[in-house]
Amino acid sequence: METKETNFNILTGIFSRKNMPGIWHGDTTGISQPILESVRQEIGEFSVIGIIPRSSDSTTLLITIHDNNKSAICQIGPSTTDKNKLLDIGLVPERSLTKVFEGLEKRVQFLKSQDILLPKVLFSKLLPQINRGLVITEQIEGTPADLLIRRESAENITRIFQAFGGQIGKLEKSSVPDKTPEDANTSILKKQKRVLEFLESKHIFSKDENDTIFEITNNNLSKLPKLPETWVHMDPFPVNWIITKSLVNFRLTLVDVRAIQIGHPWLEGIGRAIQWACRDWFTITNQQPPDFLETELLASFNTEAPREIQIPKIFNLNSLLQLEELIWLPRAIAYESLRDSPEETPDRRKKLIMQICEES
Repeated sequence: METKETNFNILTGIFSRKNMPGIWHGDTTGISQPILESVRQEIGEFSVIGIIPRSSDSTTLLITIHDNNKSAICQIGPSTTDKNKLLDIGLVPERSLTKVFEGLEKRVQFLKSQDILLPKVLFSKLLPQINRGLVITEQIEGTPADLLIRRESAENITRIFQAFGGQIGKLEKSSVPDKTPEDANTSILKKQKRVLEFLESKHIFSKDENDTIFEITNNNLSKLPKLPETWVHMDPFPVNWIITKSLVNFRLTLVDVRAIQIGHPWLEGIGRAIQWACRDWFTITNQQPPDFLETELLASFNTEAPREIQIPKIFNLNSLLQLEELIWLPRAIAYESLRDSPEETPDRRKKLIMQICEES
């Protein structure tokens, strides 16, 4: 089948000033003026073109910087207080608190040198006066992958996901500085223990329920080979990828650089990407994923990833993804419980967790 040529200069998406969806608007009344003023002190005058309010203290802006008249993506927050809460219960890696903002530009430059497509970081800093982090990156003109996936053929969707898997493989192949002596399985089990202890302290799970979840997590982790920690992307939804050029010769750029952290290559890396991108995303959007999409994504990942973190073809992928959910669902409950206004109760996720435990 011949690939249809598509001009992405005509297409517009969530980061485009030409046709911003309803969630984007130029009204800054919902943003703390001291926060905006602190940003101005750092980068000079700017105009807000669009806003995505992610939570009460975490906001993404599309801005024009007056000094050079360039468009940029400005990410503010979350607060360092919330970061410490997440750190205390194991929801962020221990090293990310100081490194997620400071040194981000250097880290992105290194990863770009490894043939990973990322936007240029224009500014990255912790701002103690507002208790927030600030990251500003160049705006990538193109189409968010999630918008394209909704309207393209199964063949083209598969090609996009093959590129997605390859980029994840390159990311996990890149060398990690200051590795801990622990293997990734030991490290993620410690995180799980802290999360479960937090949930028990909040009376979301009983001690017996937590003991069951931890025991099953430990048993399933013991079946995995010893794996090193690698670079991973903690939020691998298609919304964080921008496609440029055409489907004949497209480029796939990962735009949310803050979510690049150090973690487990399977459970916080490629397994999470498969679960979220190949399964959850299609469920949320009421779409039927193309046949063999997970197989194609995984094959592309294995092509780029070093042998020590490749997932063998004979490996039971469903069992791996059940373990991924067993680790990430408690984190989601814990994170939701820290919100000032939780968007949902823990009941649905708790039911899924206990169902996984029963099936294990």
